[in-house]
Amino acid sequence: MKHTLFLSLLCTAAIAQETVTPVPAKPAPGPKLAVPAVAGENPAPKRAKKPGGPTIITSSDATFKNSTQTAEFKGEVNVKAPDFEISCDRLKIILKKKPAPGTAPADAAAQPDDEGGMGNIEDAIAEGNVIITQDKPAKPGEPPSRYLAKGKRAVFTNSKGSVVITGWPQILESQEGKPTKQTNALEESTRVTLFQSNDMIIEGRSEVILHGKQQQ
Repeated sequence: MKHTLFLSLLCTAAIAQETVTPVPAKPAPGPKLAVPAVAGENPAPKRAKKPGGPTIITSSDATFKNSTQTAEFKGEVNVKAPDFEISCDRLKIILKKKPAPGTAPADAAAQPDDEGGMGNIEDAIAEGNVIITQDKPAKPGEPPSRYLAKGKRAVFTNSKGSVVITGWPQILESQEGKPTKQTNALEESTRVTLFQSNDMIIEGRSEVILHGKQQQ
């Protein structure tokens, strides 16, 4: 039986649905994916507001544990949020612990609001054939960008607005259906950290392909 959960959650990463082939053992040069600028901005006191609306999680099985404030989903997991989409085999969500009555979190000023549906999520861990997709608004004079990321595991940290992708990570940025920049891991241990600001940190061997502007 499929389980569908409506939550106001998840981090940016935040995406439109896209069909992608599984990540090869060793990615070959050339367009393969597209990523989530899904990540978040480097920690900052304020963030741009995200589109509002519910997040829908569909899976074959789901478990909710109030004692640990966690939710786990297994089997053909798909997450559709207002500004991103994730597909994976397994997903674990860790909710923020509620403060005691009459108190407020010490870092409340640094916490993202609920505008984008992530306000009640502390961390999220996606495993198995992870694909993250996100469309980013266009910069002045440029078309919108689509990011697509692949890997075996992705860890979202809401307080940092970041996602760390491991297990042969691949990242592809495209505009109007044409690749503009691609990052491929050359080792399984390579780690890619993405931020909502589009900043990216690569730890380990990788290749970066800059496609440049396509000629008409």
